[in-house]
Amino acid sequence: MTEPLIEDVSHAPLFFVEELSGTTVSLGPQDARHLAMVRRARPGDVVRVADGRGTLATVRITSVSDNQVVADVERSEFVEPSPLDVCVYQALPKGTKADLVIQKLTEIGVQRVVMFAAQRSVPEWDQRRSASAVDRWSAIAMEAAKQSNRIRLPAIEGLWDARKVAEDLSSSEVKLAAHAASGRRLRDALGSKMPPSVALIIGPEGGLTDDELGLFSESGAMSVSFGSPILRTETAALAGATMILYHYERLG
Repeated sequence: MTEPLIEDVSHAPLFFVEELSGTTVSLGPQDARHLAMVRRARPGDVVRVADGRGTLATVRITSVSDNQVVADVERSEFVEPSPLDVCVYQALPKGTKADLVIQKLTEIGVQRVVMFAAQRSVPEWDQRRSASAVDRWSAIAMEAAKQSNRIRLPAIEGLWDARKVAEDLSSSEVKLAAHAASGRRLRDALGSKMPPSVALIIGPEGGLTDDELGLFSESGAMSVSFGSPILRTETAALAGATMILYHYERLG
């Protein structure tokens, strides 16, 4: 059973293009096949197209094929970024867990995700594999953004080492490192006034080492715990980011 396109613009399907300018827009083969085969799109149907950087356009389809959809831009707007910029530095987990982390953090509204190789990370990646993985993670983030109606795409970066993470922490006002043995709860580390940016570092299975915690502490990061449960690394990333966004009323 196909999903009909809805004239209500707020419920119209969302797609992404690299550039959004001019009076017409073209969607490539993957999106065209989805519109033609799954949604049975026809000329006259309305969809939304974004550039991932804040520009959103309502467009009306003029032609449909399996390889390309062309549409006229009816109106466009610029969507302001969230006043709270959350960056999650995720230690590389095993298997495909990184895919899940990227997907879920995109859905809840995290602006940036950086994968890094911690001392206890099991996978060992070379530069070529890292570049391929970032491309895949970016594609996963885009699909998650479409599903969750997110106009701005998160920045996906990696694969870094812990020292580069420590150097990059200066870009965030509040800096947190998840550590199960910390005597400071995450909620106690968050002030009542929303900062412009929060960085959250999540270690691998087994946690961050003392050397890594010391390195991050020298860069201004406070170690925090999420309470009594010991969470898997992919769970900790989602739980921690959700608590930050909820605390500052960006979720819920």
